[in-house]
Amino acid sequence: MSPSHTSRSIEIEHPEIFRRKSKVSLESINRFVLLAFAFSPIISIVTWVSIQISGKFLFATIMIVLTFMNMLNPRKKGSGLKNYYFILALLIAYHLILDIVYGRISFDRIQLFAYKNWAVQTLCVLYLIDNTKFKTKKIHLYVRFMVIVAIMAVVVSFIQIRFDKNFLIQKYYYEGQSNYSLVSAQSIYSYIDRNAIGFDFVPMMAALIGWSVFFGRQNLYLINVLIAGFVSMASTRRYVMLAVVVALFQFVFIKMHAKKKTLWLIGVVFGVSIVIMLFSFVFSGSGYSLDNYLHKRILSESAMSRIEAFSLFKKHFPRNIWLGTGGGQDFELKTDIRSGYTSQIHVGYLSFLYQYGIFGGVLFFMFIITFLVKLIRESSYSKFYGGLFAFIVILVNYATLVQFSLLYTGVAFGLILHKFFYEQKKLEDEQARLLSVEVVE
Repeated sequence: MSPSHTSRSIEIEHPEIFRRKSKVSLESINRFVLLAFAFSPIISIVTWVSIQISGKFLFATIMIVLTFMNMLNPRKKGSGLKNYYFILALLIAYHLILDIVYGRISFDRIQLFAYKNWAVQTLCVLYLIDNTKFKTKKIHLYVRFMVIVAIMAVVVSFIQIRFDKNFLIQKYYYEGQSNYSLVSAQSIYSYIDRNAIGFDFVPMMAALIGWSVFFGRQNLYLINVLIAGFVSMASTRRYVMLAVVVALFQFVFIKMHAKKKTLWLIGVVFGVSIVIMLFSFVFSGSGYSLDNYLHKRILSESAMSRIEAFSLFKKHFPRNIWLGTGGGQDFELKTDIRSGYTSQIHVGYLSFLYQYGIFGGVLFFMFIITFLVKLIRESSYSKFYGGLFAFIVILVNYATLVQFSLLYTGVAFGLILHKFFYEQKKLEDEQARLLSVEVVE
């Protein structure tokens, strides 16, 4: 997927990365772990099948340890302390305080907290990305890794809808759920967690789409559209398809600022129409009825769970308005949801406010706004929008789900590319400035 000839250059490197070192550095370990993280869907399958250990738990543990090693290393020249580090640290402390207040603190819970808490996971991922530099060759290698993962996702999804819907499906995650009677291809992601196809695959495709748009490769963009559309429709998840639409929008977003934008929009509409007809043909040949899908998934009663979330929130939030429930459901909410369409407050932002109150909500939205503004500012400068849209996909997913974390390959990949292109643009501009000064002198 990496272009061989392009008007854009990404060959500028940090001078220090050419210095040979006789020993393995901590940064090279960071780099290796982040590159290995590209194959987390495959590694998760292998670790669960062989030793019954979650791949997500494995990577969370490794990243927590690596983060502490980087922080405590006196020779490590980091990127400095970011303001969102402090916000995440406050959220971690706030969660621990609530555990103490509600009497939930225990050694076992602290162990679970260390690798299951979203703020811990997010802080570790962001810290490692911010403090790791990638060579151009490593970036191209990373992109190739993700292309391999995307192709594997397509192949496995096709096998699941055409031959065996239980192929590479982790049954543990779907016990007690009835909505999988309809063909639901979770591809290679079910061994990570239930929602990994939306939190991992779609941000990955957003980053790959950003890569193709950045280099002006329309053919690669179309291939990415086909991959993202096929896997998302095969999953039968509404939020996954919505997230794919958001990821694809970056192309329209960029081209709206270009000349002949009307022609581009007509081309996009035509392309989407062709893709829908192609998918209809493929799925129909697999015994998959799009009409049946429309009525059983898009228009199903389960869609009411998002609407009911607002009424549940309005009723139960005022009882624990400042501190929330400390991360769980109280008795009154559990009683209320038994007769409804949902098993919880099925809008992530409302659920977070219900569980952690106004204090926690303020910290959470401070992190979201701070980090989002950073990505918007840097993307506008570098003109690479893949990382920004990978994060926006996570925010869109959280509007319909109740989990939030950046400990997923797809969004980590997008943020690594975002950092790389931003730093390369800064180096280009600095070299251009120095050259202009030399010419003047």
